[in-house]
Amino acid sequence: MRPRLLLIRVGLFEVLGHGALDRRSVFIFFSFLVSMSLMAPFFDAFKYLKYFVGPLSIAAFFLGGYRIAKSEVGRVEVAFVFLIVYGLLTIMVSPDKLLGLKDLFFLASYVLPISLVLKRGGLSDGDVRRIFYVFSMFFMVSNLGKTYAGFSISASVAPFEGPESFVFGAFLLYFMILKDKSSFVLSLFFLFLSLKRVALLGVFVGAFIWFVPLVWKVLESRRVVVLLGNILFIFLLYLLVDGYFNDIVERYAGMGVTELTMGRVGHYVGVLDRVGQNVITFIFGGGAGSTYELAMEYDYFERVGGNLHSDTLKIFYEYGFLVFCVFFLTLSTARGKGAFVLVVYMMCLFFTDNVIIYVSVLFFVLLLIKQLEFRSIRDGFKESNHLV
Repeated sequence: MRPRLLLIRVGLFEVLGHGALDRRSVFIFFSFLVSMSLMAPFFDAFKYLKYFVGPLSIAAFFLGGYRIAKSEVGRVEVAFVFLIVYGLLTIMVSPDKLLGLKDLFFLASYVLPISLVLKRGGLSDGDVRRIFYVFSMFFMVSNLGKTYAGFSISASVAPFEGPESFVFGAFLLYFMILKDKSSFVLSLFFLFLSLKRVALLGVFVGAFIWFVPLVWKVLESRRVVVLLGNILFIFLLYLLVDGYFNDIVERYAGMGVTELTMGRVGHYVGVLDRVGQNVITFIFGGGAGSTYELAMEYDYFERVGGNLHSDTLKIFYEYGFLVFCVFFLTLSTARGKGAFVLVVYMMCLFFTDNVIIYVSVLFFVLLLIKQLEFRSIRDGFKESNHLV
């Protein structure tokens, strides 16, 4: 008879005598690592902690002998896995292979924990609440000593503005759906403390879908509307870059388009100029990482780095129209009204930011979407439209 292995404690999870790993503890440990990466302002090396969760997820999957139930595979994670696999196939045609591989590694860092480790049925409501509190705690600590920046929605200024706003917006909608009043209020406070305008837009859109039955009824039976909305956004970017909205923006916002978009419009020009030049590229994409150099071609603000600041446009150009359609259609089939609301929120973030490579954002957003999908499958969750 084989001797039992010694009990070994690794962080917050256990390696049991027969070699199995407790999935709940492993995932909570990963969420702790991702949250702890917020401490990078004090210890620069901490920013790399979030990138360990991808490789560790693979190790945990095989060491723990995990199984994936086909009936519980989330539609959203399928969409992201598809994007990663297709991205790997396009690397050879990409003009910037290293940046393309970097992007795909970042995607895998948050997709793998959700796909391979999150236990069947998900975490408990208490577990999610604790994860939220830990993330919030690290957010507050990471801002100690920073200068108060003031607050202005029009100028996109918040006391501690940062990508954490995207996470707090997702938690806000999640707690709204679960009717958790105290956590809802706390996430609302942190949302405004770290506010980014697109996060607030996403919250409004998500809440609108949740509270207006007619909107949900239409979207539930016409999921293709979500895809059409993303295609329409690409068309609107064309009009924006072409100067169609200049007069309107100057009249009602009192500033130019470049100023209003904080220079983002300059990033879009180089990509949009090339979208229709090559039919093959339009259909099949320019390759993972191919937008970085193009984003810097007309960089009015002379930023360092070439992030496009529109994941919607990035996916459209790098992966091509066909994959763009498959990706967003698959996202739109998320199970249950609650999960769909979070998916739409995530799409709003994609409009004007590059969150698709933010592990510390999408790790939590995908977790909340998967939790709501699990709830819909497991409990036949009855989703009312009132926060009581």
